[in-house]
Amino acid sequence: MHSKKRLSTGCGIAGAIFLVLLSCNNPFFPPLGTSRESGVRRNTPEGLLDQLENSYATRRIALFEDLFSESLGFNYYVPHSVISSLQKLVAQATYALIEDEFAFIDSGDAYEFITYSDEVSIHRNLFRSAEEIIFSPGLTIDSISYTLQVRDYDTVYAQDSLGKVDSSIYELTEIYDTLQAEIRTLGGAQISVRAEELRGIVEFDIGEQVFILQRDPGDSLLWVLVKWFELPEY
Repeated sequence: MHSKKRLSTGCGIAGAIFLVLLSCNNPFFPPLGTSRESGVRRNTPEGLLDQLENSYATRRIALFEDLFSESLGFNYYVPHSVISSLQKLVAQATYALIEDEFAFIDSGDAYEFITYSDEVSIHRNLFRSAEEIIFSPGLTIDSISYTLQVRDYDTVYAQDSLGKVDSSIYELTEIYDTLQAEIRTLGGAQISVRAEELRGIVEFDIGEQVFILQRDPGDSLLWVLVKWFELPEY
């Protein structure tokens, strides 16, 4: 029979990952050589988050890796205020003040971040070590903000009452490409991890998250994850 513990780390998903890492002798396993999986869910921002949760639930590293583009890179940000509790991360992390403008991230906030290769290595270990990972309830989207760019203009001509086109009267309609999506999720989600190293099941509260998505360079109809922020608790 497994025991069950409940923790509030102030940094739920990171807490779940790194508690498992702290219980392991070797936090970074060598690559498995598995191929990436093609996730059709990534055709919408909402679908990408669904694929993220599914990769945890199924513990399939190929499904997780499919969320990213190595050419665009990826950074995972943890608030600097909670980094001291995650000692395994400190050696891998880089300190950063947020200078870019985001819809849901405050400029000037201090974070520590790790990059794509470390993030994949960490999750490979998590998925190997955990016997079960459950989101209950899962991530709930609060808002999505899009960054648009004018790609072209469409000319719309006026018509008279008989439907005849008057080419001397027209207006230009902007045609946009959606370059980036910024998703903010609500707090209140939970993640449960069952692993032999944890001697049972540990439940973590998940605070607000922000995910920055861009178009996949390999397929412009799909989205990839380029930045992931665990927001600080004020």
